[in-house]
Amino acid sequence: MISGFVFEPLACGFDMSQESPYNLAYLRDLLSDIGLEEDLVGGVFTPRNPTVGVKEWIRALEARHEGAEAGPVGFFSLDLRLMDAYMAGVIRWLNFIGIRTLVSCDGHGVAVPWISTMSQEDAHSLSRCLETLSAGQWRYDPATRRLINVLVRGRRNYDRAWLFDLAEALYRSRVQLREMVAALRHEKC
Repeated sequence: MISGFVFEPLACGFDMSQESPYNLAYLRDLLSDIGLEEDLVGGVFTPRNPTVGVKEWIRALEARHEGAEAGPVGFFSLDLRLMDAYMAGVIRWLNFIGIRTLVSCDGHGVAVPWISTMSQEDAHSLSRCLETLSAGQWRYDPATRRLINVLVRGRRNYDRAWLFDLAEALYRSRVQLREMVAALRHEKC
């Protein structure tokens, strides 16, 4: 979920059949980089080792990142290979809940992450969702397009790890947030 792949949990693994063919190929490449390619058979990932080190996974993601930060939009159309390692899950689940995004950047450890949304309505929904999810700790500034974590400081070495927490929170609350975004859109009508 933090890397943006779509899956359904199984007793001993993950059903990846809802994921796009190009993202499954990307996952296969990533798993090859960390020696787990044999654990993905068809659309089912059954890891022999239930945990992969976060640092090892991030190294694989960043080594395969193609640097565009923009590409096809929409939940099922996202090309995860183009997404920044720390931002892919955030963007995937924002699109799922109905917040349409255009381009994003995780800041590469030196700047504050940012997201450009399709409309002001999407920006407003993003702001409301983040504040609701985090009791005000996470924020979105529509004017600068910056994602803000009030607990993370720093200009030269910006810790992006909180974006994984955000992706997990979006995933866990995706159904409720989708309803909230729909209600916010309905309020505008």
